[in-house]
Amino acid sequence: MCRVAFHFMREWQQHLSGLAAPVERISGVWRFERRGGVRTQAIAPPGHLLHYVVRGRCRLRIVGEEPFCVGPGEWIGYAGGDRVDSEFLSDYVFYSVSFHAPELPAFTPFCRTMHGWEGAKELFAELERAYRCGDALAAHARLLEMLGRLGPMRAESIGPGSSGRRWREVEQYLAEKRLFHADAAALCRRFHLSRATLLRECRAATGVSPGRRLRVRRMNEALALLHCSDRNISEIAADLGYRRVQEFSREFAHFFGRSPRVERSGCADEIG
Repeated sequence: MCRVAFHFMREWQQHLSGLAAPVERISGVWRFERRGGVRTQAIAPPGHLLHYVVRGRCRLRIVGEEPFCVGPGEWIGYAGGDRVDSEFLSDYVFYSVSFHAPELPAFTPFCRTMHGWEGAKELFAELERAYRCGDALAAHARLLEMLGRLGPMRAESIGPGSSGRRWREVEQYLAEKRLFHADAAALCRRFHLSRATLLRECRAATGVSPGRRLRVRRMNEALALLHCSDRNISEIAADLGYRRVQEFSREFAHFFGRSPRVERSGCADEIG
C-alpha cells in the first residue's frame, strides 16, 4: 500500500510544474475617444498593450518601423517602450488594455495588427466594465478569452512560408530572454544560420539590419524604463547591458536627439 502511495505521489509531483499563468496582472483598461485631425505622441508602458478600434481611422508610426493605418475592427499590439506618433484621420474611438504577461510573446513589427471577429467589441466592453467594477476574475477571464482568439492570428503571421520567418524566431528569443545586446555570431550558432542569412532574414522582416533592429529594441526599452519606472539612469543603463552609463547616454542622445535626463523630464504621455 505504501509502495502504491509512493508511486502515486511521484506521478502526481511530475505534473506539479503545470502551466505558468499567461497574465500576471492587468494594469489598466480604458475606452478612449479622439477628435479627427489631432496628432499625439505617446509611449507604451512596460509589458503588453492591446488596442481595439471601434470607430474611425488613424495613421500610426512606431519608432524604427514603417507607418501604417488602422480602422474599425482591428487590433493593434504594442510592446513596452514603443514610442508612437498617432495622426487621427477622423473621429476615433478605441479600447485599450495594459497587462503583464511574461509567458506571452511580445508584440513585434510583423504581428502588430490583426482583424477582429464578430463580438470582439462587446468582449472588450465586458472587460472594461469588469475592470472598472473591480471584478478581477471576470476581467482576467475576458482578457484570456481575447488572447486565446488572437493567438492563432499571431501564429499565422510567422508561418513557415512567410518572408523573414527565421528573424522573427530570433527576435522572439531576444524578447523572451530580455536580451538587448546580442552578438551576431552567437545568434547564428543558436539558430544555425550564416551571417548572410541572418542579415537577409532580418531585412526581410524589419527592413533594417540586425544591428539597427537591436538598437531600436534597446532604445524602446530605455523609453519605457525612463517614463514608467523609478530606476535611475545608471540602473537603466545596466539593465540594458551597457558597461558604462556614458555609453548609454551617448547612444540614446544620438538616437532621439536628447539625453536620457531630458527625456525623463519631458512631457510624452503613456499610451492608455
